[in-house]
Amino acid sequence: MSVDDEDYEVHVFATTDQDGYSDGLEPEPEEQAPHHAHEKSGSTGLIRIGLIAIIVLGTLFTIHRLWGAEIARIYLNEPSPDEQFAPIDPLVYSEAVDVWSLTRANLRISQATKNTAVQETNQAETLIESLQKALLIAEDAIERSTEELETAKETQVAAEARTSELATSNLKAELDAATTQLTADDALLAKAQAKFAAAQMNTKEIERTVEQLGKATDAAMVAIEASEAAQAAATSAGEMIAQNAGEEADNPSLLARLTFNIFSETQTQVSGAERARKAAATALATGESQLAEASDIEASYEAERDAARTAAANALAEKKRLQKLYQQLVLDREAAAKLLVTAKAAQAAATTDLSEKRTVKDLATTQLAAAQTALKVASAKAGVAATDITTAQAHFDVAQTELSALRNKRALRSAVVLAEVNSLFADELRSEIGLPNTADPTSDRFALSSEVLFQSGAADLGETGKAELNKMAAILKLVIKTIPEDVSWVLRVDGHTDNKPLTGNGPFADNWQLSQARALAVVKYLITKQDVSPSHLAANGFGQYQPIRNGNGAANLAINRRIELFITPK
Repeated sequence: MSVDDEDYEVHVFATTDQDGYSDGLEPEPEEQAPHHAHEKSGSTGLIRIGLIAIIVLGTLFTIHRLWGAEIARIYLNEPSPDEQFAPIDPLVYSEAVDVWSLTRANLRISQATKNTAVQETNQAETLIESLQKALLIAEDAIERSTEELETAKETQVAAEARTSELATSNLKAELDAATTQLTADDALLAKAQAKFAAAQMNTKEIERTVEQLGKATDAAMVAIEASEAAQAAATSAGEMIAQNAGEEADNPSLLARLTFNIFSETQTQVSGAERARKAAATALATGESQLAEASDIEASYEAERDAARTAAANALAEKKRLQKLYQQLVLDREAAAKLLVTAKAAQAAATTDLSEKRTVKDLATTQLAAAQTALKVASAKAGVAATDITTAQAHFDVAQTELSALRNKRALRSAVVLAEVNSLFADELRSEIGLPNTADPTSDRFALSSEVLFQSGAADLGETGKAELNKMAAILKLVIKTIPEDVSWVLRVDGHTDNKPLTGNGPFADNWQLSQARALAVVKYLITKQDVSPSHLAANGFGQYQPIRNGNGAANLAINRRIELFITPK
């Protein structure tokens, strides 16, 4: 609320008539009780008490009627009517406003300071809560990072051990030895194969010789058999010649020589064939012996070759096995080297991560300490601000009370003064213009009939209406001269219509617009034609919603169509 804002109150004033009663319920005169002859003597005392009570009550009633208001005013410490409605010194009012503004500003400053301190406190508490959570998270993260670092170290140690183990492996030497052995076995195999091939060739050569000797033996046997056959033939021929010698003796010596020659020749052939057979048999026996020996040598060379072949095959298999193992060793070494590099990198990363998380924890710890200090400072500031608010609120309440009293006094004075002025204004208008048949005689507002000022459904002032407004303005100018300078006032011009709706074909959509336009037409006329200050005029439109009379009769509708004029506090 700004300094210029005015508090307002609704005052209900009660008036009384001359006997002190406002509701017509005056007490009825007391009736005196009839006397009875049979009353006891004690009734006289009661009558005396009653008379005394009546006298006391009468006295009190008289005091109340004469001095009751003054006694109540003194008891309640209220000002007298002259003091109550006296003009307020502008300097006093201005000073009260300044004090009120200063105390309100101080109160707002204290409240703002407290709000700031409370906000800082809340922020510090929120920050502390966040930092505490961050610390817990950081501690958990540090614990996990420590475990990860230990795991990385263990992995690195295992990788280094595996790398060392693989580096000291003798698989390469074994492979080289196997290769050398395979080369030697291959050489032995080659030699054995060469010897076996030579033995095979020798055996085949001996076989061919034996075959030839066999053939020669067979030929000698055939020759022997032929020689023996020839010898047998020769013998047979000699016998036949001997038998036939006597019969055919022409040339006995020739036949004998022929027979002898044939026998000698066949005998020679038989002897040569026998010698050849024996020689062939001897050579055949020697060849067969050599063949058997060569076969044995071939068999031994074959066995030697097979052994060398088996040894070479085993050496080759061993070499292949060792080659696979060595290839796997190479792969294992590469994998171990990569694992070692990875383990070292993981350990370095874990070390860096652990260091960073410890840094975060240290930072959070530092910030937490700072936030806790800030919380203490903000709490202390909030406590001081709360004390300042209490003091400032007390000063403001005093200033508010004093200013409200001055405003109430000014408002009361304005209401009383303007009520008298408005009554004078209405009386003068009724005296000058007269009370129309459509006016409400009980109202403290002067009402001009809309028919006098405007045409039906229109908001343009007619000549008759302007003449009426000129009379009203003249009276207004005289009346406002009686208003004191310290009383702010405004002439309210309120437009009212009846409840008949407009057709909507004219310039106004409804009675709201019509009533507002008519009130505004009166205000503008007073400004432009009568030089009434716009700061003292107010135009209001109420449409059909504040009728004086209910009902749809012509008289009631005419009363409701009106322009009301009354002076009221601004």
